[in-house]
Amino acid sequence: MLKDIGKRPFIRVGFAVFVLLIPLAVTSPKAMVRKLGRRWQTLHRTIYLIAALAILHFWWMKAGKHDLELPKIYGAIVIALLGWRVIAWMRQCAARQRA
Repeated sequence: MLKDIGKRPFIRVGFAVFVLLIPLAVTSPKAMVRKLGRRWQTLHRTIYLIAALAILHFWWMKAGKHDLELPKIYGAIVIALLGWRVIAWMRQCAARQRA
């Protein structure tokens, strides 16, 4: 099993994604949101990094089989959603400057 981990970096990335999701799951209940205050939002912004690593994991996993159709679709969805967030953020900043 350890030899497999050394040969296949997608396993390490997938495990890292799993480990990074644990704090998000633990801090998701409303009580934790109240307890963490503004730090909750900072912690939960790591989802952007986690999403990118998850796509990388999926891409590497499927690349060995030359089956990149689904990773491309999921990657495009993540890019579209993140682009939508960036546009909304830019509009919000522009509205604040006008006010």
